[in-house]
Amino acid sequence: FPVTIGCNIICAGRRWGKSAICGYIIVKFFLDQLDLIKRGEKSSVKIWIVAPTYELTNKVFKYVIKFLLIFDRTFGQYITNRPIPQLKMTESIWIQCKSTTEPMSLLGEELDLEVIDEAALIPEKVFNQYIYPTTIAKSRDTKVILISTPRGKSFFSNEFYRLKEVGAAFHYTSFDGVETDQSKLEELRKKYSGE
Repeated sequence: FPVTIGCNIICAGRRWGKSAICGYIIVKFFLDQLDLIKRGEKSSVKIWIVAPTYELTNKVFKYVIKFLLIFDRTFGQYITNRPIPQLKMTESIWIQCKSTTEPMSLLGEELDLEVIDEAALIPEKVFNQYIYPTTIAKSRDTKVILISTPRGKSFFSNEFYRLKEVGAAFHYTSFDGVETDQSKLEELRKKYSGE
């Protein structure tokens, strides 16, 4: 999955592997940014994982932790769950989980990367007034990845069609999933399609 432009979107069925792939993208991005910091080309890296609840942010964050600890176990000393789930190395080098149930906590930050999980469940007002404004700072080239299962018409579906025109929207079904039991999925399809 290529992060092609400022905003990318993955619309995929359940058990496709959205959380795992985003965990990998976050870790790759974070390690690349740490290299730039070590070379003196940057001074900070700030990443958010945003979802409707903290429990949902942990779906991506657990992969971030898993992959980082495989790379280097010393990252474990920076992982905390209070006051929020995060990996915080310094005041300007971190990966934080954020819930849209507390939209005021989404104000005022400048970010390098945002992964928005279950984006189709986030109210458009929260996205437009609290999440999207974190991407407009001149000093950062913020990347945004929206991931979700499809949930009808919403800002997520509108963004999908907009980004599809520029090659930044990707669609996969549950049948494409690496974690999908194909026979169970076929049973569900038949049951609910009336076959």
